[in-house]
Amino acid sequence: MKSQPLPPKAGINPTIILILTLGLALLISGCTTTMAPSPTRSELVDTNAIEEVVVTLPTPDEVAPPPRAAVLPAPLYYLNPDGQVMRLERDGAGRSQITFADAPVTDFDISPETGLLAYVSANELHIADAFGQGDVVILTGPDPAVDQSGGTEQIGFVRISPGGRRIAYALDGVRVIDIESGESVLVQANDPEGAGSGTYWPLAWSPDGTRLLVGRSYFTAGTALQVNSVGFESSTFLGNGCCQPSWSNDSRYIYVSGPYYGPRVEPGLRRYDLYSEGMIEQLVEGEQAGNALSLVAFAQPLADGQLYSFRSQPSKQEYSDLNGQALFQMTRSAADGVSALEVLTAEARPLLDALWAADAGGAVVLEPFGGNAAGEARTIWQPVDGSPAVELPVVVDTDALTRLRWGPTDAALAEVQLKAKFLADTGITLAAEGDYDGVDAVETFPLQGEDNLWAVHTAGFRNFAPENPQNHMLGIYQRTDDSWRQLALTAIGAEEEMGFAGPDYLSQGSVQQVAVEPGHIWLEVQGGVGAHGGTYHLFSFDGASLVMQAANFSASPGGGDVVDINGDGIAEVLLDATDYYVFCYACGVRYVQDSVMRWDGEKMVPVDLALLDESAPSDLRDLNNKIVTLAQAGLWKDALAQLDRLGELNSEKKDETAAWNIALLRLNGGAKRDIAQASDGLYPIMERLFFGDYVAAVEPFRPYSPDQIFSQPSALVGGTVVESWEESIGQWVFDLSDAALPLLADRNDAANQAAAHFLRAWAAYINNPDDVAVIENIGRAVQLAPDEALYQASYAYLKMLSMQ
Repeated sequence: MKSQPLPPKAGINPTIILILTLGLALLISGCTTTMAPSPTRSELVDTNAIEEVVVTLPTPDEVAPPPRAAVLPAPLYYLNPDGQVMRLERDGAGRSQITFADAPVTDFDISPETGLLAYVSANELHIADAFGQGDVVILTGPDPAVDQSGGTEQIGFVRISPGGRRIAYALDGVRVIDIESGESVLVQANDPEGAGSGTYWPLAWSPDGTRLLVGRSYFTAGTALQVNSVGFESSTFLGNGCCQPSWSNDSRYIYVSGPYYGPRVEPGLRRYDLYSEGMIEQLVEGEQAGNALSLVAFAQPLADGQLYSFRSQPSKQEYSDLNGQALFQMTRSAADGVSALEVLTAEARPLLDALWAADAGGAVVLEPFGGNAAGEARTIWQPVDGSPAVELPVVVDTDALTRLRWGPTDAALAEVQLKAKFLADTGITLAAEGDYDGVDAVETFPLQGEDNLWAVHTAGFRNFAPENPQNHMLGIYQRTDDSWRQLALTAIGAEEEMGFAGPDYLSQGSVQQVAVEPGHIWLEVQGGVGAHGGTYHLFSFDGASLVMQAANFSASPGGGDVVDINGDGIAEVLLDATDYYVFCYACGVRYVQDSVMRWDGEKMVPVDLALLDESAPSDLRDLNNKIVTLAQAGLWKDALAQLDRLGELNSEKKDETAAWNIALLRLNGGAKRDIAQASDGLYPIMERLFFGDYVAAVEPFRPYSPDQIFSQPSALVGGTVVESWEESIGQWVFDLSDAALPLLADRNDAANQAAAHFLRAWAAYINNPDDVAVIENIGRAVQLAPDEALYQASYAYLKMLSMQ
């Protein structure tokens, strides 16, 4: 019977685990973002022989030396040959020992986001903060002395999740432990013993934290890859596992490098598409013409969306002469691995390991020498900008499962501290990572143009439980020395201000700083609600309080926007008032419309089309009121046709109401025109009708005969996106034409009047062929346009039907 992992050790305070996860150990231990080690700690400095050096901290009267310039993008963590985790500071010189385990550390990982350190020693899984403080054991495996499993009951391959609150690890299969609860779940069991059985271990979390890339090995075969969806008990088998797999930023692709040539390994570069059930794409063929090889090592997409890798193109003979130690150059390309390929370094070097910087600034590489003996490798920082490589004073255990990891920067730890402060201020308890049941994250970002001001908000799904409702929260904090001070805190949509509820869902990027006017800080919140709806909230901050200035709900994502529609340098708020259910949401036919709010110097106020009164100049008043009346009747085409003349006239008169009318007409009329005149419209009859162009709305009927048009289903309905929506068609046609026909009659626009009546006849027929409105309207169309063959033929056909 296979042994099971033991629960967390008795006596561990769950609060301590939570503190470690949130980074509050920095506060409790007295560490600040200056990252100074504790005075009671000793520091190990790597030289040719590892020596222990006691650090003497300066007295208060002494002046600390100025900080050295940063060489690395973040602190570098590594496992030294003595089996302890070390930290190299960003200056590329300062080193300190982080773990002081009684037994050698066999594997480790660290979260660059939260600073959580996880490591294994004596088959126990430890967690601590970025400096080794608050060390606790959260899991104990079987006693290594009595383990007869051949390694399957050894804890290893620890991988911290992107959220920093779960750890994947290998222990008789692949497991994931929730740090706060201590609960461990089996994601992938090892195969039952027997022919063809395999063992599994975690390789890497997907960037979105929903899946694990898993390695699978067989006794008589090579390594394979599969992807397991954590919590959903599903997996996708990929294929050959060599070598150095990495995720794309969007969690869609797995890139697999081919730095070797030989049995069970495939040179070149390929990727697996998780959106297509793991379909493989060969990006770079490993064997080229003329007996040449194309080797790719450590390929990884980085923050700029490009693919970084190391490349080598030896002949097969050269590869053999080098005993497989090919020389690689740093490269960059498009995500397909081929387009826009450029070599970034002239120097070529052998590679044992490589760790790319997430910001695409370079990579730390291990360059083997001396026959690649254990511990004999140079550690080098290689920038991508062509500047000289820097050899680092690091000696690494080259046989370790994990050799190199980026740690958290001072800025990252300060953000962790901010998140912890925000949670304490709001009283929110985060849902378990990956549960998607309640707020499960906190997002932060600095405010531009402001000194040490940051925005903070909740993310995930709000809690819907009646006994514990939980709206999303938004706050503004200021960094002062080594602590954070709350300046403002508000619930988003609490009590349904302005008649609109807050968002159900927020994620990273849902809250952004926008420019409206210079007197305030402005934050907009684009949230999700329901199956596909969106919420929009706009807040102003005056240095003391957050004030909701606008709110909206839309049946589609994106409920609003900030745009300067009149060019005065102060942005307006566009609230999405589009009707997404002209027919059905999935039908895709939309009546586009935006409501507008403007800043009046004190608050946001609505802006609507308005008539000018008697106080306005008569010529401006008459033209303005004519155009506004046309738009209000849905005759947007006719309104836009006269808008330039109104603009020219108002350039002299400078009437504010007329100026706003012009901006609104261009905004909403222009949007309707663009859809009506598009060559790829979904249902041109309605889209042209929404623009008030009745003549153009009749054009789709012309290829059809009257018996095809006036049938059930009509040829203009059957097989289209509006099939079975005849009642809605009739409602829209009659409502719009009811408003437009009186103005069309006043203007003696016989062509559009006739087209409107033709459409009314058709809309009435497809709902009820016996409706008297059918003959009434087709007859009126013929009277208004007696030379129009379509109307004449349709009238004759309908009269014939009525007499049968």
